Formats: sequence, C-alpha cells, structure tokens
Amino acid sequence: ERSLGNISFLSSDQFNYNQDVYSIYNSYQFKQENWTVKAGVRLEHTAVNATFIANNTDLGLRYANLIPSISIQHKFSGNSGLNLGYTQRILRPGILQLNPFENRSNPLIYISGNPELQPVISHNFDIAYNRSSKGNINISLGYTRSNNTIQEISLLGDDQITRFTYQNTGTSSVLGSNLSFNYPIVKPLRVNLNALVQQVWLEGAVNGVLSRNRGIQYNTSAHLSYNLKGDWQLGFVVKNYGPVITLQGTTNSFMNSTLRLNKEFFKNKLGMIFN
Repeated sequence: ERSLGNISFLSSDQFNYNQDVYSIYNSYQFKQENWTVKAGVRLEHTAVNATFIANNTDLGLRYANLIPSISIQHKFSGNSGLNLGYTQRILRPGILQLNPFENRSNPLIYISGNPELQPVISHNFDIAYNRSSKGNINISLGYTRSNNTIQEISLLGDDQITRFTYQNTGTSSVLGSNLSFNYPIVKPLRVNLNALVQQVWLEGAVNGVLSRNRGIQYNTSAHLSYNLKGDWQLGFVVKNYGPVITLQGTTNSFMNSTLRLNKEFFKNKLGMIFN
C-alpha cells in the first residue's frame, strides 16, 4: 500500500495466469470446375487457471465450444474470384478483463476486471472479391452478430468515484467493409492501401438500465515502399485509427506514422529494420 498525503491506494498487482486451449479440427472440400466448397467444424476446450495473489482470489474456468464454418468460392477469368462464407468465432476474455485487482492510481477513477466473465460467440457472414494481376485488390463486406458481449461498464458512486469494470451484457451488431489495394507505381516503388469502415450497434444493461449506442468505426493505412540498391528498402507508413464505439460512449481517434529502413542479408535469410 502506498500513501500520498491523505490519498492511499493499493499498488501491488500479483497474479499467476495460465490458459490452455485444446482443439480438434475436421474439414471437407468439394471442387467442380470453377467452384469450390469448403466446410469444417472445430471442437475447442478451454481451461483457465489463475491465482490473483493481491486479492486472494482463485479462478478456474472450463468451457467447450463446437465451431462450424463454410465457404463457397468461385474463380473468374483474369485471376479474380468471389468468396461467400459463414463462420462462428469465440472471443475469450483476456487477463486484464478477468483480473479483479482494483487499480486506484487515479483517486477518482478505479479500474478492475471481472473474473466471472464468459466467452462470447459471434456469427460472421462475409462476401469478398479479389483480383490479382500487376497489382492486387481485395474488397469485402461482412456482418457480425454477437450475444452476451463483453462490454466495459462505468458507474459513478455516491463517493464521486467512477468505477470501470467489464460485464457480459446485451448484443452487438457490426456491418462493415474492408478494402485492400497493392500496386507497383514504378518498378522500385509500391503502394499498399487499407481501409476498414464499420457501422456498430450496441445494446446492453448498465446497472439494470437498458443502454444503447451506435456509430461508425474506421481504420485506414497507407504504406509506401521503395527498393534501393544493395537490398536496402525505404518505407513510410501512416495509420489512422478511428474512434471505437462502446456501450456508454466513444473513444478518441488517433494517428501515427513510421519511417522505416531495412536491409536484407544472405539472400533474405537475415534482416535488419530501423524504425
């Protein structure tokens, strides 16, 4: 425990955490002319064991999931194709979401995890078109639906302290489109563009009161690479991370850029990167 004037807060967060996932896969493929159908199923068993020493809390989770998937692919002339697919996915809560330790480093905002969180199953539908020639382009449209989602919840107490934690609550629907474009402008210069735009709908209970939120999320990136003599390459990357929609609000957007210089040795068996 650490004291600062009349403010006292716990600063010790010790834990042991172990997660094991056991999986069995089975898949089938049927192909006829330009059509290919793939179907599969995956059985997963998850075992989580954790001891949160500072809170004297033990955690033991066991759950099994049967996850199906199917995709239908069609190839067109000219190195292009169309893919239609459905799959289930499992989102397991991470250690920061499970850890019950209450971080009080900010005397007005306490943050803690919830060891009772359960995994989330999502249903994912997508359709994608790809074409490759001198350059490559991929365009996809997808929809994801999840129930009992993991949401960050904040509550203001009578002591004027806001407490953040996580809960399984409500539903999430995401409709989005993704674009990826790669093209050599001239022989040594290549551009790679990526863009993801999503419309998000969230609904869940906060302290027994139904809450709803919706909005647009987006991420974009641009990467320029230039091949120099002697297996040197110069690169410049700009990434723009848009806001993330949460059940009770929206996070800030931000942008970063990277200048990169890398060198390959011994026929690309060894590389050095300077950022």
